[in-house]
Amino acid sequence: MPYSIDKGKELYAAGKIHGRWPAPEILDMAGSLKAFRDSLKPRLKKTRLRIVIFIISSVIFAVLTFAWSIFWLIFLLASILLTVISIVKAVKWNDDRYNTDAQSVLTPLFTCIGPDLAKNSPVTLSASLKPPFEKEFLVKEGQKYSTFAYPECIDRFYKRPVLNLECRLIDGTRLMAGIVEHSMEKVLKKKNPRGKWKTKKKYRRKLGIRVRIQLDRARTSLTGQFKLPSDAVVRVRQSPRGDVILLSLRRIVRDTEPLNASLLLDLMAGAYKAVAPIPGAQGPSGGGR
Repeated sequence: MPYSIDKGKELYAAGKIHGRWPAPEILDMAGSLKAFRDSLKPRLKKTRLRIVIFIISSVIFAVLTFAWSIFWLIFLLASILLTVISIVKAVKWNDDRYNTDAQSVLTPLFTCIGPDLAKNSPVTLSASLKPPFEKEFLVKEGQKYSTFAYPECIDRFYKRPVLNLECRLIDGTRLMAGIVEHSMEKVLKKKNPRGKWKTKKKYRRKLGIRVRIQLDRARTSLTGQFKLPSDAVVRVRQSPRGDVILLSLRRIVRDTEPLNASLLLDLMAGAYKAVAPIPGAQGPSGGGR
């Protein structure tokens, strides 16, 4: 189905998704976000072509202004203005912040769990559509220091809640999952031979993933072994409603690596390898509410 680029643009302008929706509506929002992202490259290509055209036009009108008449000055100024506007747009369309938001997690995640959601049961979702180094995610700024190569340095630490969701599955399981990104921005400054300050930035990113699965004692039980990534941590708690499986995983990622749902899906799939339905258990009659 076609997705709305304008809707995706509005969601990105808002900076987050927060509320309760059925899974098909969340998939529609994720599709609109992707449609907007996919439209950026063609826009960037057209904008670069306009920059070339406007620069050539500016040169031509400049020659005409000085050689023939001041009348051409209006066209010269217009060409320069359009060139500046096009350059600003090119910088905007070339922004790689759209590769590190929650959109790339939403589509595969809800495509996977959508069919298993309880009937008429909405999903509580909060997802960030902002890059990891926004000021609102800044939690700590270190003291200034110096190194042999850089006389002025500072470290900034960020914490971004990428995704939080809560839903009920058709077998009565309550699922809670979240992704948090912890990032460090290292700003290094030094003077070049001409005496001007030159700034260099380095980044480190670490993802923290957690999953909480509350089983329904009347319908499901733990019967097998978990099949999880080697660095995953798993705990099981007993409760009157059923076993509670707590999973967590921390993973360092490259500073330019796009987000994806693979780690979160691996945790959930590995946990469900140890879960089995109870024979003869009665399923939900009217769907979760």
